[in-house]
Amino acid sequence: QPEEQLEARRLGVPEQVLVQELNTLLADPSLLEAECRQLFLGSEAIDNDGDILPTQQLFDVIQRLIFGLGSRDPEVLTRIGQVCEFVTSGAGSDGGIKALEFQGITASVLTQISRELETRAIEVETADSGADVEVTEVSVPSPPLTPVFF
Repeated sequence: QPEEQLEARRLGVPEQVLVQELNTLLADPSLLEAECRQLFLGSEAIDNDGDILPTQQLFDVIQRLIFGLGSRDPEVLTRIGQVCEFVTSGAGSDGGIKALEFQGITASVLTQISRELETRAIEVETADSGADVEVTEVSVPSPPLTPVFF
């Protein structure tokens, strides 16, 4: 039953379409900032000033992105976990992160997921074409991002 619940949360969009949308988002710093701000402000557990997202709420948002976009590669999930752990280990005494930090984490997570989806889409395309080519690594250029300093 938990698997069914997770699958119900997954977006019903082809992986290649998701990759295109993610790459568009990641390549446009203004769009990325606006989308991240909306996610940040839409979270339920922000402090009274509206500028700190508690770490548990961060984990919840990241989990929704992972499930919704269909990330399942163990290496990608490990890297996402490491990024979250690194950033939250530096969380201040307030136990949360600010909007700019959230944007950096979100960009990192979306980049990892986009690369995973692109690799899977290429593997499916290769398999559908009947070619006996094994895709072992895909070189995906990183989209230009606004530097984020923590």
